[in-house]
Amino acid sequence: MTDALDLLCVLQLALVRGQSDRILHPNPTELATLVAPEQVEQHRNLSCDGYDECLDAACRGGWRSFTCARCEFFRSTRTLRKTRMVREAILRPLA
Repeated sequence: MTDALDLLCVLQLALVRGQSDRILHPNPTELATLVAPEQVEQHRNLSCDGYDECLDAACRGGWRSFTCARCEFFRSTRTLRKTRMVREAILRPLA
């Protein structure tokens, strides 16, 4: 349920910003170098519903590697994750 709510929040944010066209479609960006294993979370959202499409785009383009950093959904998801962590930290003492 939380993931669905997060997705709705991200979509609403994109609509407000007038960026719904970018968020509804994966937006990978080619990287010239491989992503080191310890840097994967900085570049990619492995649990994204569009991740397979990004892998397909990278393969079709013959890319060596790619990043999700320019994808609005990736940035919004990171913001939501940080907000959720802060919210949980604040509420934890009250439990």
